[in-house]
Amino acid sequence: MSTEESLPPSEFQQKLWPPELLYWRRMGSRELSDHVEATPPENRLVLVTWGVLEAHGPYLALGLDAMMAQVATDRVAFDLHKKHGIRPIIFNSFADIGTYSVTKDIPGSVAIEDWEQFNASQTSPMLEIWHAVIGRLKREGFERFFLINGDGGNWMNYMARPNTPDFISLKQVLEQAHGVHFAGSNWDQEGGVAWKHGESHSHAFVKWVCDFAPDFERFASLRHGIRPAPEEELHALDGTNFVDTVDGRRISNWPKILAHPELRGVAEFSLEKYRELLYEADGKTPRASGGIQEDYEAKIQHLTANVLKFVHETGTE
Repeated sequence: MSTEESLPPSEFQQKLWPPELLYWRRMGSRELSDHVEATPPENRLVLVTWGVLEAHGPYLALGLDAMMAQVATDRVAFDLHKKHGIRPIIFNSFADIGTYSVTKDIPGSVAIEDWEQFNASQTSPMLEIWHAVIGRLKREGFERFFLINGDGGNWMNYMARPNTPDFISLKQVLEQAHGVHFAGSNWDQEGGVAWKHGESHSHAFVKWVCDFAPDFERFASLRHGIRPAPEEELHALDGTNFVDTVDGRRISNWPKILAHPELRGVAEFSLEKYRELLYEADGKTPRASGGIQEDYEAKIQHLTANVLKFVHETGTE
């Protein structure tokens, strides 16, 4: 594992900003045009990262949803380029602008719309942003967009509302309005264990990606501003459990969560589980395998498979 202090500045910069990764907001205008010209239409792909600003407990970042999703997006983009010859562009320019959910009254939350406010038949600020972005990117030569979403409120508001049979999703709206292909993944809920809000797995992931992960993920945590919660402060969260099992599904009990404002949105936290995900039996040595790293890899493999399936299904037209 490299340490930042041991690297010469040029190598540090290359690890912090790998040349394999293309971000729309960092590319030059000529660079973008060259990419479009050099890339066959069937291989032109934009990965859109999306989250929201809201509390994830007292200590984790308000923008954590997009930050974690961006680490996953970077890894998928890197693997697509190295292993499959597909070099996507990452679009993260409105990554923190999303949907208010039940955390709306916890300090720090900033969003545009309430959960379930989205209605495909009505205009809204968020929908206008999506139309403006997708319409412009299509003009630039892109027709395939894959959303890597980090916030459950966004997903339930815009992409999948199972209890509303006639729901028209953002995917349907954008495909019909712009003649593009659009798909997505709620990345931290698919593959491995579904992470609940501000719970043991997300706290463990943040600690792992900042301190113990391979270089690629650890530098991604620097790139996107992730920092772990102080472990000595986590005792205050220990024993929190406001997750109910309904028909085999784990459901956060938000009325109970919000009745404890000091928790600032934590649904479930066990210090024992947190340590089990990170450390060997001695409680000090980072795990060599299993734990949170294994769960993250399961999510990455699932996400990559979904993106490849989307590319293959839409790239032959």
